[in-house]
Amino acid sequence: MDLPLDLPLFPLPNIVLLPGMIVPLYIFEPRYREMLARVQQSGEPFGVVRLLPSEEAIGQQRISKIGSLAHLIQIETHEDGTSSIMIRGGERFRILEIDEQSHSYFSAQHVILPMAPDLLHEVEPLGHQLLERFIEQYPVDVQNMLRQDIPQDPLLQASFLAANLRLESDRLQHVLETNTILERFKLLERWIPDTAWSPPGGRTLN
Repeated sequence: MDLPLDLPLFPLPNIVLLPGMIVPLYIFEPRYREMLARVQQSGEPFGVVRLLPSEEAIGQQRISKIGSLAHLIQIETHEDGTSSIMIRGGERFRILEIDEQSHSYFSAQHVILPMAPDLLHEVEPLGHQLLERFIEQYPVDVQNMLRQDIPQDPLLQASFLAANLRLESDRLQHVLETNTILERFKLLERWIPDTAWSPPGGRTLN
């Protein structure tokens, strides 16, 4: 599907979307209700981008230039006009220019930003090692559950690990901006705790 030149943008302060990541969102502002109506009608994705804290930047500079396409997979519209939706992360993109005039919400000219190719004989062993290191910190019953949920694709495995590590949005943005899956795994390796912690929650992957 060809993407529109004016990709609708949804800047969020605490969410960075990675490929395959499933995130619930609550849509209540009128401008994003308008954006959602457009997405429902057209079937196109919208762009999720990280909104930087106000003390770090102002205006358009608060919007990270690299984001991810968000595909709408579920929607529940409430009587008051608000909506609860579920989105799945897709390809990442780079913003070329932001348009503040054409719609009530921001939109952007953009280019898709594919990952550079990796050598599978390097990526697959490291991914397996890190996932096992992460999973082994849990009780056996939780380990079994997590192993059943691990995707087969290395890119989605990296997203699975990042999501379940419950990283802050600035760290997730660093993950999103890596150019290869190998770089992504090596970055995530720094943030795997050495001791067990409470079971993960929140973002999941299908």
